Formats: sequence, C-alpha cells, structure tokens
Amino acid sequence: MSQEIIKAEPVALEAAQPSQQPSMLHAVMAAATNPALDPERLEKFLAMAKELETDQHRREFNAAFAAAHNEISQIKILKNGEIHYPGKNGGAGSVIKFIKHDDLSRVIKPILAAHGLTATYSAEVLPAPPKLVTVMTIVHANGYSREWRSVPLPMVDSGGGKNDVQGAGSASTYGRRYVTVQAFDIVAEDADDDGNQGKAAQPITEDQALKIDDILTALSDKDQRSRAHFMKLIKAQFGAEKLGDLKQGPQLEEVMAKLDEAQKRLGLKR
Repeated sequence: MSQEIIKAEPVALEAAQPSQQPSMLHAVMAAATNPALDPERLEKFLAMAKELETDQHRREFNAAFAAAHNEISQIKILKNGEIHYPGKNGGAGSVIKFIKHDDLSRVIKPILAAHGLTATYSAEVLPAPPKLVTVMTIVHANGYSREWRSVPLPMVDSGGGKNDVQGAGSASTYGRRYVTVQAFDIVAEDADDDGNQGKAAQPITEDQALKIDDILTALSDKDQRSRAHFMKLIKAQFGAEKLGDLKQGPQLEEVMAKLDEAQKRLGLKR
C-alpha cells in the first residue's frame, strides 16, 4: 500500500484574544499575601485565586484542544485492519475493514504533543451484564483534563473465531479506537482495490435502510440507548448523518456485522 494517510491543508484558526485572567489572578494572589488580612478574608481570597486559576487552565486546555482537533479532524486514515468472518453452511465468508488503533496513535500523538496535550486510556467495568467502557483522558501541560467515554461494549469480542484472550484484547482495542474517532471526528477511508479504483461506493438502498431501521427498533425495545449509540457510531466512523448516507460494500458489511453482534448480545439472535 503506497499511502496510508491523506492529510488536508489545515484551516487557520483565529488567534485567541488576550485574556485578563492572569492579571486578575496575580492581583488576587497579591492581595492574599497581605499580612493585614484577617483569616476569613484570606480564605475567601485563596478560594477566589483557586477558581481563577482553574478557569485559566480550562481556557488554555480548550484553546489547545480546539487547535489539535482542527488538525486531526482533517486527516483521513485508511482502513488497514481486516476481520475475516467464515461463511455459514459452506457459503462465502466476509471481510470487514477497520482503522487500526496503531495508525490512529501514530497520527494523533505528535499533534497532541505539539499543543501540550497527552491522551491516556483506562477502562470501567459495568455489571449485569458485564460491559466494558473505555475512557480516554486528554491532559494539558497545565494539569487540566477532560474525559471521553465509549458506549458500553461486550467484555469479550467473540467475532471472527477469537478465543477469550483474543476477544478481550479486541474489545479493549475497539473501545480505544471508537472513543478516539468520536472525540476527534476522524474520517475513515476505504482503500481502493484493483477492481474498484476510482469508483465511488454507492449509497445503500431504501430497502437496506429500512432493514437496518427495523433492527434498531428491535434493539431499542431491549435497550433504549441502542439507536442513539448506533447513530453516533456511524457518524463518527463513516460521516453518516442518517442511515441513507451509508455506502454499499465494506461500510454496509461492517454495520450489519455490528448489528448482528448487538442482536446476539441482547438475546434477539443466536
């Protein structure tokens, strides 16, 4: 593969206006060190100074994140990962393509670092039934941070003939990939194959969209959050605002595979 990353020219951001917060903070800190202050007023000044400092750090974080987001959201990363599903009853198998988390990290880390930001990942386990929520924390050099969470995911991804260890690792990696794509509005690009170079994928048909809608309705009867989570997923991963924006081929195959997993998870299919 000759090219893995396609980078567009970044849109220039307007320079931030000078903030009065630092001078106000210095004034409050200077007042707080006045030995003539009584303890009660000193405590109020210190609380005010802490609040101003937190607000200043939040502003710095937001400016840095907006600049990093502006760069990252314009980068298109090819789907270099593949999951091979065996066919049923002797039928042909299917291949689902996805963005590798390694490719995401390779692109994102240098941009975040240039803006004084770092991304770390952790996981939360939800009981009954056990689900995994991936948490991405973006930390600024000044110490201010913000969190993004994935949708609840199965603890083990059993698709593609994985064993439990492989499935647990796959679920963890998928969670990281999902929350990263969602936070930075990353566009996933399908690599052209020899038989389809230069041909744009066609939208799914109305019947296909209705079928997906029927599945989402059934899923929502079991879990009311299903439809909202699904729409966020296809927007983050494919840029699809509605079901009709989905494309034939790998996009539709991946969507149907995810819906199939969701139906099994909620007991609608075996």
